Amino acid sequence: MELLEQFVHGNLDAFEALFRQFQREVYGWILRIVRDPAAAEEITVETFWRIYRSHGRFDPAHSFGAWARRIATNAALGISADAVKLRVFRAVRKLRQSLTRAGVQA
Repeated sequence: MELLEQFVHGNLDAFEALFRQFQREVYGWILRIVRDPAAAEEITVETFWRIYRSHGRFDPAHSFGAWARRIATNAALGISADAVKLRVFRAVRKLRQSLTRAGVQA
C-alpha cells in the first residue's frame, strides 16, 4: 500500500516499480485486444504514459492492476494505427524527458 501512496504523490521511483511490476500484465491484456505485438507494445507505452500523467487520480485503496487494465482498454484502440504511432512517439519522448529531469535512466 505504501508504494501506491507514493505513486499517488508523484514519486517516480514508485512509478518505475509499478511499471516493472505490471508491464507484462498490461502488455498481455492489450495483446489480447489488438492481436498485434507491435501495436501492443506501442499501446503499452501509451498506457503507462497515461498512468503517469494520472497518478493523482488513483485511489490507493483500489486495485492498481484493474485501474491499469481500464486505462489500457481505453488506449487500445478507437483510434487509428497512425494516430497510435504518433501518440506513442510523443508519449515516449515526454516520458523520457520527465524521467531524465528526475534523474532516472530511461
